[in-house]
Amino acid sequence: MENLALTREVKKVIEDYASHYPTIVTVRERGEGGNRNVSPEVKYGILEFGKSVGAVPDVEVDLLIKYPDVYGDIAEGSILSRHVFSKDVNAYELALRDLDVARRFKALVYKVFSINDDDFLNLLRLIGIGDVHVAVIPRNPAYRAVSIILGSASCTAQCVAGQGLGS
Repeated sequence: MENLALTREVKKVIEDYASHYPTIVTVRERGEGGNRNVSPEVKYGILEFGKSVGAVPDVEVDLLIKYPDVYGDIAEGSILSRHVFSKDVNAYELALRDLDVARRFKALVYKVFSINDDDFLNLLRLIGIGDVHVAVIPRNPAYRAVSIILGSASCTAQCVAGQGLGS
């Protein structure tokens, strides 16, 4: 989409999916791994609408930290994400801080993606230790397989479906 907006067409797609399938709604800007910049109003509108029809919003942690009054309601019961695209950043240390944010805003899942293989074993230690489900998504395909096998995605069987699912 060239000009992303919360149009009738976008609403229909989200509603149709959320009423039949478990659905995650996210809007990623360039700094979060997306293709373009997105206005804050459009991002909020899409995430808020998705949540209102039973989809699970996926909110970038930095966005929530920057605008807690705006995204706080959306964050409850959502996925909070961190994307680490630099080998100079310690994803594990960020994740420890992010988990405090996830708890404070009652997120369902905290997801961390990292290109840094050196953080992988420490990140795996976060799986299943707290009240927030943790998904570790390494870029390395072999590590990603290990992460899945060790239960990083185990919340898929335990998470509660939104109001629009299964109807």
